[in-house]
Amino acid sequence: MSFDTSELLILYDIFSFSFPAREKDLVREIIEKSTRLFGVRRLALITGDREHRKCLGYWGFQREYDVWEEIEKEGDNRFLYYLRNGKLGLLYLEQADPLSSRDRRLYTIFARRVEEVLNELKRTEELKRFRALMEQINDAIFLIDAKNGKFFDANQTACKWLGCNRDKLAKMSVLDIQSDITKSWEQIIRKVRGAKEGLTVEGWCRRKNGRKFPVSVSLRLIEFGEEECIVAVARDITEQKQAEEQIKYLSFHDKLTNLYNRAYFEAEMHRLEKSRSFPVSIIVGDLDGLKIVNDTLGHYQGDELLRRFARIIRDQFRSSDVVARIGGDEFAIILPQTSRQTAEEIISRIRRVIEENNAHEQLPLSISLGTATAENPGQSLWETFKEADNRMYRDKLARRTDPLRATVRILKVALAEKDYLASGHAERLKKMTRLMGEALGLSSAELSDLGLLAEIHDIGKLGVPDYILRKPGALSEKEKEEIKKHPEIGYRIACSSPVLVPIAELIRQHHEWWNGEGYPRGLRGEEINLLSRILAIADAYDAMTSDRPYRKALSKEEALAELRRCAGIQFDPTLVGVFEKIILEQYEQAGVNNHCFN
Repeated sequence: MSFDTSELLILYDIFSFSFPAREKDLVREIIEKSTRLFGVRRLALITGDREHRKCLGYWGFQREYDVWEEIEKEGDNRFLYYLRNGKLGLLYLEQADPLSSRDRRLYTIFARRVEEVLNELKRTEELKRFRALMEQINDAIFLIDAKNGKFFDANQTACKWLGCNRDKLAKMSVLDIQSDITKSWEQIIRKVRGAKEGLTVEGWCRRKNGRKFPVSVSLRLIEFGEEECIVAVARDITEQKQAEEQIKYLSFHDKLTNLYNRAYFEAEMHRLEKSRSFPVSIIVGDLDGLKIVNDTLGHYQGDELLRRFARIIRDQFRSSDVVARIGGDEFAIILPQTSRQTAEEIISRIRRVIEENNAHEQLPLSISLGTATAENPGQSLWETFKEADNRMYRDKLARRTDPLRATVRILKVALAEKDYLASGHAERLKKMTRLMGEALGLSSAELSDLGLLAEIHDIGKLGVPDYILRKPGALSEKEKEEIKKHPEIGYRIACSSPVLVPIAELIRQHHEWWNGEGYPRGLRGEEINLLSRILAIADAYDAMTSDRPYRKALSKEEALAELRRCAGIQFDPTLVGVFEKIILEQYEQAGVNNHCFN
């Protein structure tokens, strides 16, 4: 296509548009150029698509209504150009004479130049609106050229992520960002083009300082001016991932001990059954006395006991072993590629470590343990677990004295914390009641129960308010009724522990009177167990001969006289005589006038 000199001058003028910042300025420039260059008598610039068109400006028409009426009419002096095929709008030019081919050629060039300018103006306006919107969002937002991946724009959050300003960002592309997402950018673009609702991907990104962090990026294809662009909204999902990891951790871990929980234990049992990790040994453990600790010292102390035991066993196993809390006081350990002999050695080591730990702690740990081994693939691990559990219960029965000692120690700690008993009270009672028991010819089992009763007969006072127990003056009738509840409370506590069940009824009876006027059930005479009758006398004597906040201790003679006075009323008269004889003999042997059982 050739142009003469006049046409070249017109073309030069056409391409000298100033790219105004406002649409009104563009209309003025179109009017100025078209009237000067072409002598048009009427023109109009319509923007928007077919459904949302508006008249941006006109010249030569009396009113805007005339524009809409005229542009649809045909005529050889009219030129109508659809900007971007009508998506951007249309340009109407009208001259007095019919249009020549030269006129049409120059009008078309002029219209295309208007199209370019208007498109750039629209793009600039859209970019301003887009930028204003972007800055209101905390996520990082990028506007990316879909063809080459170069950045058109980004908000301040995005610039901060990358450690650069907008000017520098404009010279960069997505490939300049260190991220696993940008490494597969071409593949992502293909997916975005085929996704009507956009695409969301997760990956990692690296900040300017080198820190790697997880991101979620939502991508959508849009038209920006005449170009296809990708809007990428990137969100730092560090907190979300941490929360997910925490949820995942908690779903397989016990919150209190941080050991694995039953769900993970069972999942590993199923997995290992199909593995080549045989022989697989399983250890089952039961923490003795936990209920007593919870009932007497509170769940805080019980929880601390569980955590303490968890710390001990966690340190005894490999990272490949599964150490789990599978119930309230139940623990289980799966040991892949571990023989029966090794499992037995581990149990011995656990017992030794617990014994060493107890030497430095007030509350003792007592654990019953059992183990079993599945030697070959095909053996059921659930049957192996059941066998280990049965052996644990046999161990508990065989070691009955160990859980008993631990339980007694726990209760004595609880009583000491509440300061219910004077120093040495339980030990003095044990000595006095044993001498009485031996004098009465009790069996070794009865003497053992009597000694245990002497140590913990007052555990029910754990359920009595402190202010009553420590009150220096006389108790009110209501307070006395509260005190009288402690034998029943003690009975319930003892019943909650298998090792204390044999003396539970003895605890409940130790405040019953020989004449039936005691509490809590009003038993009389030999309805009251012999061991409870023995304890009642020794307990009363020790109380009378010990200092109390509200009175001084009585002498031996005064205390014995009071026992004789109450014989047949509060105490078994026969046992009072036996007790008095023992006391006198002990004092005579000791050769002192003070308390001979200290």
